[in-house]
Amino acid sequence: MRPVAKAPGNDATLFGALAQVMMWPSTTITLAIGAMIGWRRGHTRAMRVLSLALMAGSVNFFYSRLPGGAIQDWSAKLLRPCAYYVAFVGFPYFALTLPERLPLLRTGFVRGAFVIFSLAWLFFVTGLSTDRFGAHWPWPALVRPGTALSDFLELGTAAIAICAPWFAWKRSVGVERQRIAWKGACLGCI
Repeated sequence: MRPVAKAPGNDATLFGALAQVMMWPSTTITLAIGAMIGWRRGHTRAMRVLSLALMAGSVNFFYSRLPGGAIQDWSAKLLRPCAYYVAFVGFPYFALTLPERLPLLRTGFVRGAFVIFSLAWLFFVTGLSTDRFGAHWPWPALVRPGTALSDFLELGTAAIAICAPWFAWKRSVGVERQRIAWKGACLGCI
């Protein structure tokens, strides 16, 4: 059986082939870690959100490797924007809930900025989904990946996910400080 269409991201070069081979185990491990976090540490809201964010990032990889057809088409139109939203809003939410005793998300300014950030991501993924379904969207140039809006939102996600644990680390002491350091290192790697 030969594929109907070339899967996105498959390069004909040796480096492209190696990148594809390395993505399978890393994405599968990320999916397994997300499932284990949700199973073992599901009693806290922040860990449930982290679990969903990790699993959503894995969905983004697997849908594009499906054979062409109706399932891949609907997955690309609906699952990818939903996975974008869950992953790129979930990671900053988790980072802002550190430390558990005094999270940054408690302050009104941070909470308001996070709501605006979440609404901007919702605007982007709604436009991305409607654009993929062929519906009319008033600003089609804003909602395509690689535009200034998507780059700004992805940079904002990375900045929050790296800076929030650093601020939490500075305010904590003892064992909690070590836990935040490990969580921050893991978020930085993701």
